[in-house]
Amino acid sequence: MPTTTYVESPEGPLVTVVATPSALYCQYALPTGTMRPDVALLLLVDTGASHCLIDESAIAPLGLHPVSASLVNSTTTGRAAVIRPLYDLALTIQHPDGSTFREHDAVRVSTVQGFAHGRRYQGLIGRDLLDQAILNFDGPRQIFTLSY
Repeated sequence: MPTTTYVESPEGPLVTVVATPSALYCQYALPTGTMRPDVALLLLVDTGASHCLIDESAIAPLGLHPVSASLVNSTTTGRAAVIRPLYDLALTIQHPDGSTFREHDAVRVSTVQGFAHGRRYQGLIGRDLLDQAILNFDGPRQIFTLSY
């Protein structure tokens, strides 16, 4: 089982993730031969989040169209759930040395507006991906490990 260790930041456990359109999205929505665009994101590992959530402006450079919508509650939506677009993405978690650590294709990701405002990270890795991993958080040493 591949394992990697990350140093915890003051904001919490952050990982770099490369987001691209999912293979299925590319098959049906992108013209044949089109390069799959990508964008690097810094995401907070959040065991309290049921699903991945990304600031809408962070994936705007991908030029994708939503595939569906969902109700979202977050710190930016207030007390009431709001309907937000869902995007089909491939998320690749990067090893701290910049190499690929773990690839997830066809992840349905909700987006919210203004999530990244005042934060260093652009979204959350939720339990939809973490349920496939072992996460060990070592508070005294300020490190965390992910195993898949």
